[in-house]
Amino acid sequence: MPLYQPDAQAVLADGGYVLARVPAERTSVILRPGHPDLTTQGDLDAALCGLRSLGVGDFAFYNLGLLRAADLKRLRQALSRQVSHV
Repeated sequence: MPLYQPDAQAVLADGGYVLARVPAERTSVILRPGHPDLTTQGDLDAALCGLRSLGVGDFAFYNLGLLRAADLKRLRQALSRQVSHV
C-alpha cells in the first residue's frame, strides 16, 4: 500500500484506515523517505515505528535509487533503529 504522505501523522492515519480493513500480515507498505514526503528524521522514525506497532513488517521505499545522499542517510539511520527494536 503506498503511503505517500508529508508527515508521520498522515502516514499513520492512512495506514490505520487501511489496516482496519486488511490484515497487516497481508500488507506491504511503500513509503517515500524524501522530498516531498517524510523529510525529517523524526517523521521517518515515527512513521516506521508507528506502522510496526500496527503490525506492518514489510516495507518498500519509492524511488530509492533517486534519493539524495542525505535522504539515504536518514533512511539508513531509521532502519537501523528499527532493527534494534525488533
